[in-house]
Amino acid sequence: MVVFEFDEETGKAVEQPQEKKEIQPEVVKSESSRLEKAVNDFEMKSVKRGQLVNATVVKVTSDGLLVDVGQKSEGFIPRAEASTRDDVELVSTFKTGDMIQCRVVKIGDDDGMIILSKKRADFELVWDRLKEAKDNKEILTTVATKAVKGGLLVDVGVPAFVPRSQIDLNRNADPTKWVGKELKVRIIEVDRPTRRVVCSQKEVLEEDRERRREEFISNLKVGEIYEGTVVGLVEFGAFVDLGEGVEGLIHLSELSWGGRKTPQQVLKKRQKVNVKVIKIAGDEGRISLSLRQAQPHPWELVPYKYSVGDVVEGTVTRLLKFGAVVELEEGVSGLLHISQVSNHRVERIDTEIKEGQTVQCKILEIRVPDRKIRLSIKATLPEEPRPERQPRKRFNAYEDEEEQYLREFAQESADPSVRLISENDLERENREVFNVNESDVNTNN
Repeated sequence: MVVFEFDEETGKAVEQPQEKKEIQPEVVKSESSRLEKAVNDFEMKSVKRGQLVNATVVKVTSDGLLVDVGQKSEGFIPRAEASTRDDVELVSTFKTGDMIQCRVVKIGDDDGMIILSKKRADFELVWDRLKEAKDNKEILTTVATKAVKGGLLVDVGVPAFVPRSQIDLNRNADPTKWVGKELKVRIIEVDRPTRRVVCSQKEVLEEDRERRREEFISNLKVGEIYEGTVVGLVEFGAFVDLGEGVEGLIHLSELSWGGRKTPQQVLKKRQKVNVKVIKIAGDEGRISLSLRQAQPHPWELVPYKYSVGDVVEGTVTRLLKFGAVVELEEGVSGLLHISQVSNHRVERIDTEIKEGQTVQCKILEIRVPDRKIRLSIKATLPEEPRPERQPRKRFNAYEDEEEQYLREFAQESADPSVRLISENDLERENREVFNVNESDVNTNN
């Protein structure tokens, strides 16, 4: 230490020599301890209870984690505070050198040991993360841990609830069947004060279904044939599931080659069918299907299945003034002319056959290009014996009656212009009425 004295004569401060003193070791040690304590106190004061700090894992034990938090003394994370999961294995989960975030729980008074909790830090971070995931509509992968009343419990960092209606596309899904299975969920509700988290897998499944549906529709091609399943029968047609939730409609007109039939007559629910895409319309991708066009037209096989002269069985589907339409098979019908119904003359077709009646016919003609077949019931019947022709005198008697009538008429009218019909004229009229040939008359004579 330097000491100065004031010189009154000169008016200046003059340095005075001082005796050197030896510093004792005890004094140095004491000063060092006080300095170290001051530093420690300062560092400890920089870490507060509840503070979130970064830590480096120094050692992993079965009891907990020894960590470095950048302080004079190391920190310790008890096993119960190491994870939000109770069954976590510390040795397999944590390694020396791992960087983790912890929350300060307690600062030791004597040894300065800092007690930390990763569990509490994770818990707080999880809620921030869950809120962010909800806002961003993120999809989280989790596992159903337990079935409870009304739904499932899952782990998304904190326990979360999946209502029964949100488990699957089916609102009545059985929660017990999902325990232990992986779920892809979206958070639909986060309430931090009440620690309530609600998730939905249904939203994810619906979005995935819609994505696959759009992709499926984009790959559909008009004119191509696809396999589907009948899922609905309605008055105007049938709905068919083509896959990926994509449905198309078979209109009544496209059900059968055999004309308008009800869907119930042609199809059954859950039946597998091949259908042809004939139209895709609208922003919603409405799909029109055809069942009949997915099959060869029956007329393409007619030349191989039928021949002129064949006796076939068919059903009368329609009566006409001049005959009837007979369906031989779906899409193949023939015309039965009224003259080919019976051996005798038929005035009204409905007196001989009825709609829905099964009849046997012989094929008289097949015209494939015109898609026409001529049929005959008459040709399948045994020939009836022709009635014997009346002798010539029949005409003479007829002539006598006519002549007598005309004579009486002439006498009554007293008209000289009235001419009696000649025998030759009468014979000519009879031939026209009864369609008798000259040869027939000569033979009968």
